[in-house]
Amino acid sequence: MKRVVIIILVMALLSSLFGCTIVDNGKKTTSDDSLKEEIKNKEENSNDGIDGKKEVNEDEVTIAIWDIHHGQLQIQFPMLRYETDRIKEDIGINIKYDVIKAKDEQQFFKKLNTKLYLDKGPTLIYFYNMPTGIYTGSGVALNLEDKIENINNIYDAIKDKNNYFVPIGMKTYFMKINRYEFGELDVEEPGLNWNWDNYVDIRDKWFKNKGTKLKNYLIKETYYHDFNQLNIIDIEDKKVNVNTRSVKNIIRDLRKEFLGGKYKLPDNFKEEDYYKACFKFNSLTQEEKLGKYNNFLNIPSDYIYPYSGYNGLYPSTLDYEIEKNKIVLPNIKDKGENLYLSGFLVNRNGENINKGMEFLNYILSDKTQMKLYKDYKKTVTRFYPVNKNIEDKIKTIEKNEELNEKATKLKEYQLQRIKNGENKPNRVYKEENMKIFSLKDNLYKDIFKLIFSDEEYSDSKLEKKLQELENQYNIYLNE
Repeated sequence: MKRVVIIILVMALLSSLFGCTIVDNGKKTTSDDSLKEEIKNKEENSNDGIDGKKEVNEDEVTIAIWDIHHGQLQIQFPMLRYETDRIKEDIGINIKYDVIKAKDEQQFFKKLNTKLYLDKGPTLIYFYNMPTGIYTGSGVALNLEDKIENINNIYDAIKDKNNYFVPIGMKTYFMKINRYEFGELDVEEPGLNWNWDNYVDIRDKWFKNKGTKLKNYLIKETYYHDFNQLNIIDIEDKKVNVNTRSVKNIIRDLRKEFLGGKYKLPDNFKEEDYYKACFKFNSLTQEEKLGKYNNFLNIPSDYIYPYSGYNGLYPSTLDYEIEKNKIVLPNIKDKGENLYLSGFLVNRNGENINKGMEFLNYILSDKTQMKLYKDYKKTVTRFYPVNKNIEDKIKTIEKNEELNEKATKLKEYQLQRIKNGENKPNRVYKEENMKIFSLKDNLYKDIFKLIFSDEEYSDSKLEKKLQELENQYNIYLNE
């Protein structure tokens, strides 16, 4: 009898955890609605006096973090990775990382969700360029209004207006063009306000001149730019619109652009190969990266590719590229939102949340942000402080470095665009919940497959495929 009861209880628990599901390329995953309901039930039925309660370390703050981001901390936030003893010495808090291994964002969120059901889960959740609305809309995140004094130090344009997410560092990539290559293209050098059309003109002339093979970054930047111009998901009316003339035209145009003879195609590539290389990069083996997918993934050394990978808010890096005879430019205005934020949510049901807020207040202080700035100067992928109070001190440091005037001007231009709200956060404040996030992600991937399908669909078959997608996602959106 005991065995039967145990089995029933286990089945009930699994049902409560995974009872509400969403479409994930044929798989199922937990939505934020079930997460919200589970949290509510947990709070109503919790009993702090039960036997076997987890022993609490009152000075410990646990940070849940994706393993990929944890590995990046050593170059992006050296203090948070290697100097936790300093933090303990300064404010008496022990930092502990709960590292979550995952091959992609969706798997990370699924695994994280299981930890949020715990009676005392992680104190903080670390985000880098991922949508926080997944947890602010489900009741997981603590509203921090009037709870952390130094939030007032953050640049106003990048604050979370809803008082959940706490940014601690920011990055915006600058663009660079090889001046030697540029001189052969017979185009004018762009100004600071260059746009997508200017870039495409330069890019197309370069490819025509070089005859370079098709690359994954070329596909993704064009694909997302074109589809982001369309309003294919109406969140307010809960409607997906993909069986439209505009979507069909983009699919036809992009297939012709990529596969119509303009570029030299990778050897023996099929639909699944393009898909894997563009969306499943982290799942590729080292053998695949160095073998079949190598040429498709690698950037030619002489490419005019306007993406540096480096933070354009550091004039010392800009100065270095100018000295190498590169043309340096701000990110293209209409190429998308190009501000990347890293920071934290406070888990409302986490352990020692008061200590977690104290830690965040410490990270946002003038002293710590200046320390982080000086650490960042040692690496090229570093983040820039979000604390507006230290801006004048940073200007003084950079003035004494006697950098190229163009480098200083470009840094100031990009920072001003952020302060004015012209360069907005890329993803961190996007999407209201897990449902919308997953829907958009999976819908874009499904449309991508139609572009690179092994067979070129007739008009009637393409319309049928799009209608099937539209029906599938509308049913899910309205569940």
